[in-house]
Amino acid sequence: MDTIKQPEVAAKKKRRKWPWITLGIVVLVIGVPMVVLGTFGSSKPKDLGIHPTAADWTSVQAKTPMTIVGDATTFSVFGKNTFSGSVPVDNQLTSAELTAWVQHYTTTDGDVSNVQVKFHEGGMEISAIATRYINSPIYVDVNVTRTGANSVTLDVQKARVGMMPVPSKYVTMFNDYVQKVLNDHLASIPGFTMADLEYHDGFRVFKGTYPQTVTASTGTWW
Repeated sequence: MDTIKQPEVAAKKKRRKWPWITLGIVVLVIGVPMVVLGTFGSSKPKDLGIHPTAADWTSVQAKTPMTIVGDATTFSVFGKNTFSGSVPVDNQLTSAELTAWVQHYTTTDGDVSNVQVKFHEGGMEISAIATRYINSPIYVDVNVTRTGANSVTLDVQKARVGMMPVPSKYVTMFNDYVQKVLNDHLASIPGFTMADLEYHDGFRVFKGTYPQTVTASTGTWW
């Protein structure tokens, strides 16, 4: 399978985000409660036990047939990208592979850091440090179900800021909002479709299409 190509970096650094159902969930699900609740407790994110190696980074590149234009280490959850073309994708990614990908593209991010993603049956756990608005660990456990070529259903099981659980009323309140925003975003990406999306213990199955080329730009996507 084709590997990711890294074109020459433009003179002006650009910001990017990885668009597929991961960091957006973290930011949108508990972003507003974070602002309301503030920082509580631990200054370290929950360790999910996912510590990728160089081999995981090499492997995820080989499984992800996209050309990424711009500075490969300058990322932002709040960046807006330009997509073009379409390439078929049929792969399985382990928790370590996806974590390697996300950590690479958040190396110099100003919004999140120390990200770990752990797949479980039906969904995933995500742990990170949120550095936008507050500087605090965040954690979410969410089930994800594909409902169409460009849509998913989210079912947030747990969310935490620092050592403080996000109250269930906030989780319930924002779950539907997050789902709508995420689905609107997925539907707006040219070349992105999902024929199959499954989450199992330790790995994620995806079959569909990705954009062939992703060009980073500044701005927000909600």
